[in-house]
Amino acid sequence: MSLKMSRRGFVKASAVATASTLLLGASATAAAADEAAATSTSSDDVKIIPSACRQCYGRCALFGHVKDGRLVKIEGNPDLFSEGTLCGRCFAIPQELYNPLRVRYPQKRVGEKGSGQWKRITWEEAYEEARDRFTKIGEEHGWHTIAHQYGTGRDMLQFQAINKLWLELGSTATFGVGNLCWVGSYFSSQRLYGDETQYTGWDGNNTDCILIWCRQERSRGYYDWLTVKRAQERGAKVICVDPRFTCTASKADIWLPIRPGSDMALVLAFINEIVHSDKCATEFARMYTNAPFFIDEKDADGNGTGYQLRESYLKEDGNEELYAAWDENSDQLIFWSGDWQNAKGVGGPKAFQWLDAEGNIVADAKPALSGSHEINGKTYRTSWDILVEHVTPWTIQRAAEFCELPEGKIKEAIDAYIDASPHACFTRGQKVELSINTSGISQAFTIMMALAGNFDSKGGQNIGCLLYTSPSPRD
Repeated sequence: MSLKMSRRGFVKASAVATASTLLLGASATAAAADEAAATSTSSDDVKIIPSACRQCYGRCALFGHVKDGRLVKIEGNPDLFSEGTLCGRCFAIPQELYNPLRVRYPQKRVGEKGSGQWKRITWEEAYEEARDRFTKIGEEHGWHTIAHQYGTGRDMLQFQAINKLWLELGSTATFGVGNLCWVGSYFSSQRLYGDETQYTGWDGNNTDCILIWCRQERSRGYYDWLTVKRAQERGAKVICVDPRFTCTASKADIWLPIRPGSDMALVLAFINEIVHSDKCATEFARMYTNAPFFIDEKDADGNGTGYQLRESYLKEDGNEELYAAWDENSDQLIFWSGDWQNAKGVGGPKAFQWLDAEGNIVADAKPALSGSHEINGKTYRTSWDILVEHVTPWTIQRAAEFCELPEGKIKEAIDAYIDASPHACFTRGQKVELSINTSGISQAFTIMMALAGNFDSKGGQNIGCLLYTSPSPRD
């Protein structure tokens, strides 16, 4: 971006970009209608224009029927991903487009606030007004005091352009639908797992069970419901966890009307039952998770970090990126090496390997999932043992009381999910993140999917960030 323009001109450009985004977001079919109006050859012509709905991130494909320059009908495009399906919001585009109360041009308040007195102004006047107001606030109070907010249904390029403009001015307070809906889970997932695992795809075409957690599949991303419906017709169980009796809940085989805010209790019950079942993917946990790593637990006096035990905790010149575990085969302390430790001389051929205390590769290492060992005078337990200790109290009975659900319904749902695994898949909406447990619930869902053996499994979760150094345990 060039910064040769004046700050005043720059602010005006911001106003233009913001206004343009708002205009463009009204409906993709508005532009289609204008185009049709210019190209219609007679009053009897009906022009069919392919487009897409922009009222959510689904971007469902559609055909707009335009007669005499006016949009008269919306229908789905059966040849693209949405397969001709549209939600009620999309079908209502003509009503939105021609609503007599729709704001089609800038207006400026001329009376007292709340009086409803406005006058029409030009776009140029609107840009100038916005520029002057923003400039006054920025110069008097600092540009960091200005926050900007955006909604859904826009293109990412528009988001990026507007955000860059404001960042150049010094405002970092950007708010949008993502701040409420997915940002917490996204970033916690990045920190915990290295990728946004909460947003994995799910293989609904081959699944035997679909667990839908607070997500309205029949109205948001409607084409997803086609996958759910076909799976259900094929014999797959559909489980819906949602306080509301939604359209999705009405079609589910099992509906759990959970008490709002109690989601963590229910998912812990899922994990507890999975851990103590013969379906638990213990080998996956052993080979592809941090379950075997020792934890430097805090004692009663507060000594200990509470983090995964590293070589640097055990000796002065130790590598902080080597994680400790115990090898069942050689009965010795071993360390997991990633590929980012080149500064310490551990990367390269030793990346993604188990190493002994001297840094030699242990080719046939089998890290112990369970058990405690004394190292340098302190006893350490594995992540696995600590997880089991924490989830075991969360029985179906306890979850039923906390979530205000029948025990039998919870058991039926958990049994269906476990029985179908590793060919069970999971999808969830953003409502579960609107609580103090945003990071925790993200982690718990991922643990549930991993221990059920559903990652990279036919009919399970499609995840592209897992790189296996040995044959995958998946079938």
